Order: sequence, then C-alpha cells, then structure tokens
Amino acid sequence: MRRIAGPVLATLLIAAPKLEAQTARLRVELEGLRGGAAANVRAAAGIFGAARGGRLPTSQIERLHARAPEQIELALRPFGFYRPSVRSELRTDGRTWVARYVVDAGPPLLLSRVDVAVSGEGEDDAELLAAVRSFPLAAGDTLRHSLYEVGKRSLAGIAAERGYLDAVFDTSEIRIDLEAYRAEIALHLATGAQYLFGPVSFNQDLVDRRLLEGYLSFQPGDTFALSKLLETQRNLSSSPYFSQVEVRPDTAVEGWQVPIEIDFLPRKRQRYEFGLGYGTDTGFRGLIEADFRRLNRRGHNATVRLEVAQIRRVLAIQYRFPPTFPQTATYALLIGLGDFSPTWSTSLVGSLGVRRSQARGPLHETLSLSYELQKFTIAEQDGNARLLTPGATWTWTKAEDRVRPQNGLRLQGGAFASLKELLSSTTYLQLITSGRFIRGLGSRLRLLGRAKAGWTYWTDFSQLPPSVRFVSGGDNSVRGYSYESLGPRDEEGRLLGGDILVEASLEVDYAIKNQWALALFGDAGNGLDSLGDLHLAHGAGVGVRWFSPVGPVRLDLAYGFDEPSKEVHVHFTMGPDI
Repeated sequence: MRRIAGPVLATLLIAAPKLEAQTARLRVELEGLRGGAAANVRAAAGIFGAARGGRLPTSQIERLHARAPEQIELALRPFGFYRPSVRSELRTDGRTWVARYVVDAGPPLLLSRVDVAVSGEGEDDAELLAAVRSFPLAAGDTLRHSLYEVGKRSLAGIAAERGYLDAVFDTSEIRIDLEAYRAEIALHLATGAQYLFGPVSFNQDLVDRRLLEGYLSFQPGDTFALSKLLETQRNLSSSPYFSQVEVRPDTAVEGWQVPIEIDFLPRKRQRYEFGLGYGTDTGFRGLIEADFRRLNRRGHNATVRLEVAQIRRVLAIQYRFPPTFPQTATYALLIGLGDFSPTWSTSLVGSLGVRRSQARGPLHETLSLSYELQKFTIAEQDGNARLLTPGATWTWTKAEDRVRPQNGLRLQGGAFASLKELLSSTTYLQLITSGRFIRGLGSRLRLLGRAKAGWTYWTDFSQLPPSVRFVSGGDNSVRGYSYESLGPRDEEGRLLGGDILVEASLEVDYAIKNQWALALFGDAGNGLDSLGDLHLAHGAGVGVRWFSPVGPVRLDLAYGFDEPSKEVHVHFTMGPDI
C-alpha cells in the first residue's frame, strides 16, 4: 500500500495547479447601451448570468464569449435595433478573465405603415375606436415590440370588457424588410357579436332575492362587462351574510345573453368576540361583542357590544336593516348606555338614535339623528342635558394598503346641532374637520401627518355636556400629556373644556427590520375658548412601531413642553395609520 500511495499523491500534487488553471473568475463589461436595452442584453446574454456564479471553467468562458455577440443582437431587436455593431474582447487580468462588449445599437427600424382596424358588430363602438386611435405606435415611430404587445392587449381587453366575447385577431403581423430597413404593422380585430347580461341565479336560500339584487352592478339586458362581474363579487363579499362568493358567467349557452350563476358559502349565523387590552388613555379594558348576522330573511342583523375600561363603561346595541333593491344605503337603530369618568368630568349617558350610511362616489356619507339624556359634572358643577341631535359626516379615504400604506390620504368633515325649541335643553352647532396623510420617502422612510379642527356655536356654554366640549391631550391628539388634560380652565385651575379645537401632528418613521420601525414625532394642540388667545401645547418624542397582520401597534415616549410635571409620558395605541 505504501508503494502505491506515494505515486498517487505525487500525481495529485502535480495535477492540482492544472485543475486550478482550468477555472477562473469572470468579469463582464458592457458599454454603449443604457436603460431597458442594456437590462435586456444582460438578461438575454448567458455570459452575464454565468459571471455571477463564481469560478467557471475557462473552456465555458470561451464558449459563452463566442455566443455573446449574437445574443446581444437578438436582445436589441425588441427595441427596434436590427443593425447593431458589437465589438468583443476577451482578456485576462491577473487571475480574472474580462469579457468586454462595446455596442453601437445602430439606426432604429422605423415603421412605414401601421394598420389597426376593427370589424364586425364593434366596428362603430366608440371605446374600441378610441383604442384604435390611441394605439401606442404610428407610422414614423421606432418599432418597439413591447408597445405593440401593449396596444394589442389593450384592444383585446376593451373588446372583452365591452361584451365582444368572441373577438379574435384575424390579422396580427409585424412585417420587417431588412433590405429596405423598414417595418409595417397589420392588426385587425374581428369582434363578433356583442353579448348581454342574461338572467341571474342566486344559489342560496338564506336571504330574500330582492335584497341580493341590490348588490348587483348590472341588470339583465345590460352590455356584458367583466368588470361588472368583479364589482358584483366584491359587493356581495362585503355583505355580512357570506364568507365566500363566486360569480360565474355561463358562456356555453346559445344566443347572445349570458346567464350569471352566483354561488355562496354562508358565514356562521353568530359570531362572539372576547378581548382584553390596555391603552394609556383608557387603562385596562375588556370587551364582549356578539354579532347576529342573519336575524331573518330580509337581511336584518345586529351587534351587541359591552366595553368596560377604567374611565368608561359602554353598552351599545346596533340593529341594522338594509333596504330592498336597489341597495343604496344601510339603516341602523342605535341604543346606548354609557358611564364616562375622565379626570376632568363625569357623565351618565343614555341614547337612542337612527343612522343612515351610504357611499356617494368616493365619499362615505353618514346621516344620524339621536336623542340623548346626560347627567354630568364639570368642575364640581352638576348639570343635566337633553339633546335631539341631527348630524352628518362625510369621509374620503385613499390608501393602497391598510396595514402599512406607503401613500394615503383621509379627509373627514362633520356637522352636529341641537335646538332648544326642539326637545333639547340648549342650542348649539358644532363643525369638526380632520385629515391624515402618509407619504413614502423611499423604501424605508415615511412621513405621516394629521390635523383636526373644531368649532362650536352655543347660546349657554354651561348647559353643554362634556361630550360637546373640546379638550385635548393623549394618545391620538397631543402626546406628552395625559388624556383630556388640555383646555380652558376656571380661576381655580379646573378644566372646563372649550368651544374651539386645534390639533396637528407630524411624524417620521423608518423601517429597521421586517415589520418593525422607529418613529420621531412632534404634536401640538389645545382646546380653546377664543382664537384671539391661541396657545397650543407642544409635545415631541420617539416611538417603536410593530406592523402586525391586523394593523400597527405603537409604543411612544413623549415629553410635553408645557406639562407642569415635566414627566415623560408613555403612550400605547393600536389601529390603522389612515
């Protein structure tokens, strides 16, 4: 064995330098191209990808280099360059091989003719004709294959949306004459017949058909459109009755009307929720909530909610009854009992009201009428209030992601009033407006802002209960101060609340890892009794954000510059940014 081991070991030691010499590192250089053309060359030519894989056999490097000029030429054709010049060089730089390609894309191939046409029943369709006129290529343009495909897909998509389900391209050609160095496009769409929506089958026996018809975004006899099917599916999925909805067109039938089949998977008839939580405004709190999703075939549903916290105890009942077709609004009967005890006031509240909610284009409108009985104490002064209060709120929200949007905007305005001559103990008019915005500054940084303003006209301020007076401070207003600790005070320093509210906040958060971010913020605001004496309390601090699957969780440390105690306040909140 010793006589054999010696020669084998010597052979391996002699072969090792040769094996090392047969592999090398590769660096690839590309000059003369930019943008999409350069990116496509790097993706199409195999030598670029191979260079990122570490050491390569030198024979493989030579083969890849030999193929690269042809691959570069082919990669430039989709951008309209059919006569490129490629100068290539392969050299060694120490232990690294360098492949260098200097590319002159050459003159672009221009279109001498673009013939896009529609025939069949859709030849006079205004939307199809508009798509023909807006085709992204015209005579004299550089032939760009990607733009040709965009225009083709757009034309086919509009045809499907307009109900031409049998539409086909009977001509779809790019004709290239390399000798004359010019090209032509011929794209002819034969639409066939235009289909209509047929009868709708609701495959369920939970709620009345007339109620479900209100969720349809079309009527039988309307022009068939795929987007209407998707909108109908979204509408029905948002109802409280079903956990899954499938909307299927039956295109196998004869004739031009397409029957629609809708299948449903019902939600559980009841849902119960129990929760424990903590907020620095409310302290520890517990929640019991029961949803009764289908009380009858007319779609009536109800929610009973009991919330107990250190500063409030609330029992709220909502009984909702949607109207029959067409579905335009939701009505609710509201019953509430509440016991509220922040540091500056106490109040017992009983209320009965009705509410109507409706989407009006991009706005969500809520109209309400409530009657409240309140027994309250403010600055050791007792009071009783009876308020018949009509109200209206309008909300507009735009956000691409509710968990962690990079950009978003929310605007809200509302008005509430009572009149002493109409079953109320006092007269007042209150206007409130608020807004929030989010602006992404790169992939990790976000700028968040919010503002709120309110104004109240009154005839007897002493008759206004705590729920109508403006105070500020706390988690969602001015951080660095205790909950509802800011506002006008009497001569003995007791908080009274005001008839004007001004609040603003600006925050920057920076994503650090996965679903975590650090935040820096500044807040300002106060409850006021006069704009002539505009004194805003200021606070600032730092925080940590955890973007959980159900929404952001925030932990803030804030310092109030006008806080007499000069303490750092801890604020813990949950809820969407918009």
